[in-house]
Amino acid sequence: YKMILEQTKLVPAYINTLKYVILHTIVALAITTCGAYAMSKGSRLWGYNFFMPMILFTMFFGGGMIPTYLNLNSLHMLNTRWVMFIPGAISTTNFIIMRNYFTHSVPNELIEAAYMEGATELQILAFHQHFTFCADALFHEFHGYGLLEHHQLVETVVLEVLVPLILHDG
Repeated sequence: YKMILEQTKLVPAYINTLKYVILHTIVALAITTCGAYAMSKGSRLWGYNFFMPMILFTMFFGGGMIPTYLNLNSLHMLNTRWVMFIPGAISTTNFIIMRNYFTHSVPNELIEAAYMEGATELQILAFHQHFTFCADALFHEFHGYGLLEHHQLVETVVLEVLVPLILHDG
């Protein structure tokens, strides 16, 4: 351990690794979230019936190491920092999980109500995130007090507190 800790390149290597991990996570979350939210619209999205099978195809059949290398070489990405972010920016498995989350997490009635109130797509996307966190918190809070059976109370809190908060936030 003493010999390893005396290395002067160890700390910069860890800092470099942390930079790559943080930046890759941000890029992957941004790309996956935008794509999954768009594909969660289903038949309302132009080209859904073409793009969704193409995305699923990549889940089962990968190109392999040599074609990936040749592709990155032809794009002049070798020996650049972008080779660390772009090829792995989206995972098909994570994409499918997030698309299913957007499709089934919030009832369509709440989304339609938000559209009728004038919400933009970005506000609807933020609403998905807030709704899930708040619904989970409400479930645990009301379950602890034995109020879980009072669905009207939960609906009132969500519709009168959460929806106006999201719609008038941005």
